[in-house]
Amino acid sequence: MSHSTPRLAKVAIIGAGMAGLTCARRLQAAGRSVTVFEKSRGTAGRMSTRRLDAWHFDHGADGFTARSLGFTAQVEGWIAEGVLARWQPRSATWQPETGFEASPQHARFVAQPGMSALGRQLAKGLTVQRQQRVLPLANQARSWFLDLESGGREGPFHHVVIATPQEQAIPLLDGTDFPLALLQAQPPSLPCWILMFGWDGPLALPWDRIDFVDHPHLARALRNNSKPGRPGAESWVLQITPEASRTHLEATGDSMLAMLQTELCQLLGATEPPAITSSHRWRFAQHPAVQPREPSFAWDKALGIGVCGAYLGGGGVEAAWRSGQELADHMLTTE
Repeated sequence: MSHSTPRLAKVAIIGAGMAGLTCARRLQAAGRSVTVFEKSRGTAGRMSTRRLDAWHFDHGADGFTARSLGFTAQVEGWIAEGVLARWQPRSATWQPETGFEASPQHARFVAQPGMSALGRQLAKGLTVQRQQRVLPLANQARSWFLDLESGGREGPFHHVVIATPQEQAIPLLDGTDFPLALLQAQPPSLPCWILMFGWDGPLALPWDRIDFVDHPHLARALRNNSKPGRPGAESWVLQITPEASRTHLEATGDSMLAMLQTELCQLLGATEPPAITSSHRWRFAQHPAVQPREPSFAWDKALGIGVCGAYLGGGGVEAAWRSGQELADHMLTTE
């Protein structure tokens, strides 16, 4: 099956995280007709924010860095637009033998007033169909139609871009001739339980970011209200280690909170129980640290199908942006 590319190509992008939205914006800026399909209510994927009365929690990516020239320039643009700010948390490590020790304070970039704001900014001007789960694709002649779990059908599209974790991308593509070996060769995504705690008053602990070393459950704790643009209510996000998250993957949020709340209160020096708690389970939260691959995407010109995502670019927000940008550029230059 071969998909020719007309001058005004229509492109479907499945997944409205950083990679998918970046790819969509680049293609639309070049004159392509783009529709993004997202199974969730919001955009931005794992750059998510939960608002519970006075407490706000970034319960996905807590921030990111910029290393490449291209992404640094993009970050500076977002700062100029007011959607991004620098955050320099007071940082510490915790070890069982030594307790808390100060660690270097490295600046990170955060969206404001919450991490999900960056996704909303990227989605502006795009056609995004939210809460629309796309069913697995099957080989079709000349163009693609997408069947939706809701019962609808969208198309025709000349190209389809899959911008989801590989665990979701592989089933979507399994009924097509797209070569899956590259996706199947990537390390599996790691799960992560996130626990959220809010207090009525400030805690005296002098740290905003704590990395736990050799703790059986805790990976990192972050004082979310220390980030720029957040409300002042004392808000902490606790990231559970991948190993503990995998062990307790099918547990309930209430059971995870009950298991760790007392210990966290002791570590943070909280003399009162939290006024509010919440939890979230990410089945595909992060990617093992690997060397960025070249190229940072997959593309089959004959089928008109592309794949992008952080897992193809080394992991992280910058890798997701790079993967979406480079796939879009490749699609435009090989038409």
